[in-house]
Amino acid sequence: MAAAIALFVLAILAVACGGGGGDSGSSPGGSPAGSPTPDPQVRKLSAARLEAGNLGSLNQAMDLAYNNHPEIAQLHVAGQTDAITQPSQGQNLRACEKGFPGDEAGGATIIETDRMLGCAEIAVNFYDVYQQTRFPEAYDVAAAAVNYLLTELPQKKGDFDTLLQQEIQDSSPPGLPSPVSTAATPSGSSAASSP
Repeated sequence: MAAAIALFVLAILAVACGGGGGDSGSSPGGSPAGSPTPDPQVRKLSAARLEAGNLGSLNQAMDLAYNNHPEIAQLHVAGQTDAITQPSQGQNLRACEKGFPGDEAGGATIIETDRMLGCAEIAVNFYDVYQQTRFPEAYDVAAAAVNYLLTELPQKKGDFDTLLQQEIQDSSPPGLPSPVSTAATPSGSSAASSP
């Protein structure tokens, strides 16, 4: 438990050292053919479309951002010395999905906090990239991380919004996503139990 708390504090400090991101003077070098043009104004994360999220959507959004804008892997977010590479964000994605390795014995509360921190790291990092570049794909990754966390762990919304407020001076959208429909699987059997 002490290790998990220490990781929580270190994660908050690591993100907090960066302030709120902001424009670092980087400018987009143009968009590859077929990718959306940079947003003319910064969109707030709290204005993102709130919808049920899943890991596949988050992974897909991240892949699209890196494929359309490989230069993202060279960018640094405020307060961090390492670039936002796909492997580093893959580690955050794993934490967002399952928690940090070694914390399994800490129980459900520790794992939920780990997951919140992993998702927050993705949301903050990609929102900072979005603020620097105005690449809509980076915004989509941040929004997908928010939707995934709020779908998986709606009880963490308050803590999650506190982190977002500290880091990007914004929060997740108001409310919670509607539950994912589990009416029937492709085989026709019910995926959820009936009340």
